[in-house]
Amino acid sequence: MAGRRRISLLLTLISLSTLPLLNPFSAQESGKTGVEILGPSFVEARPREVVTLSFLVTNSTPEERVFLETIDLPEGWKLLFPMTTFPLKGGENEVRLVSIIVPPAAAAGKYTVTYLVKDSSYPFVGGYTRVEVNVLPLLGLEAITQEAPLYATAGESYDVSFQVINRGNAPVRVTIEIESGKGFPATVEEKEFLLKAGQSKVVKVRVQTKGDLVQAENHILRLRAKTQDKSGKVIEAIAVSSVEVIPRVSGAVERYHRIPVILGIGSYKKGGNLGLQVELAGSGSLDEAGGTRVDDFLLRGPVLGIGELSSKPEDYRLSLAIKGLTIHLGDRLFGLSSLTERGLFGRGAEISFKKQGLRMGGYYLKTLDNRGEEWAGYLAYSAGDRWKLQINGISEKESVGEEPSEDRIWSLEMEGRLGKNTVAELEYAWGEREETSGRAWRGILWFIGHSRGSLKHGRM
Repeated sequence: MAGRRRISLLLTLISLSTLPLLNPFSAQESGKTGVEILGPSFVEARPREVVTLSFLVTNSTPEERVFLETIDLPEGWKLLFPMTTFPLKGGENEVRLVSIIVPPAAAAGKYTVTYLVKDSSYPFVGGYTRVEVNVLPLLGLEAITQEAPLYATAGESYDVSFQVINRGNAPVRVTIEIESGKGFPATVEEKEFLLKAGQSKVVKVRVQTKGDLVQAENHILRLRAKTQDKSGKVIEAIAVSSVEVIPRVSGAVERYHRIPVILGIGSYKKGGNLGLQVELAGSGSLDEAGGTRVDDFLLRGPVLGIGELSSKPEDYRLSLAIKGLTIHLGDRLFGLSSLTERGLFGRGAEISFKKQGLRMGGYYLKTLDNRGEEWAGYLAYSAGDRWKLQINGISEKESVGEEPSEDRIWSLEMEGRLGKNTVAELEYAWGEREETSGRAWRGILWFIGHSRGSLKHGRM
């Protein structure tokens, strides 16, 4: 029994004595064993910038050694020049320069860069140092006119869709201002909202024209998207739409309600081949009150002609809005959530209903190559911008090869405001395919203003 204890004690001592060889830097608070490294502890940078760091490397041993340098960078960061080996005599030092490219999509916040040097023949002789890189907030907004009719009838309302894009690297709160010419009243669905870095949002504006026009008028609608940095400086983006308002032929109310429609005919010629393509598009309200609207319809057929000609792709779509009910038919991008379906282009139908804080809907689509189809649905409830809860479900079928596959995925999404400038998102998903199953989760914490959000994503 005593012999076994002595053997156990001996093995323990051997294990403890080999720890410095397996991990020479684990017990070195200064990060050095035979090598001294002096460098900056903190630098500031902006996205797309090249940051050059200088390190003074000293060989503290009496022998000449050949050192190998490496660097540990945050995900997505790159070196301008590759790392190399370099010789140093005993007691000598050398300044090493390392140039790092900060990626354009780097979120505002603090990142750690670790510079390591070790003997190419004896890895336990080496050292390291850490540099904290603070990526500064870079605010930028872009506003574009996404969709607007060419014509509108006097006395009727029309809708314009603008897209506001956060081109910066930090979340911002955007305020919308509308300027409407000719004294036409204009209303916007949402005047203030949060945009994460790289995120975009469609802003819809409804304009009510005057019915007493006696001649055509060109109506100018201007959208201003504004935000502020932490110093109070205003960042602004502007988008403009122009719509020609046509007066009624007669002052009397017409018997039929009309929708402005555009008919386009395109001709394509390549070599001796000639073809024509017909396109019909329009939008407008179906009643005087504007409660029922055709938000968008487009019928674009194939090229009629001889031979293969490059042209616009075929596109058939129709979008209807009836009070709280929205219907989309035809070709479009369908999506549900990050862990179920982020976005898939196909031909199908989508319906959604919204009443106060309750939203529900679903869609069915078939890919244009007829290899895949999806059924999806969701049910959501929100209390203003304080919190939101949404349940998603999707069934995907894909025919690749001889054996088709089917996936069924469900997820639960939650979003809540933890404070004035803090928003948390969480999604948990589980799915199955034949006899296999899996789970995944996604969590994001956003700090509005000049701090970055942190993302965690796990799978089983």
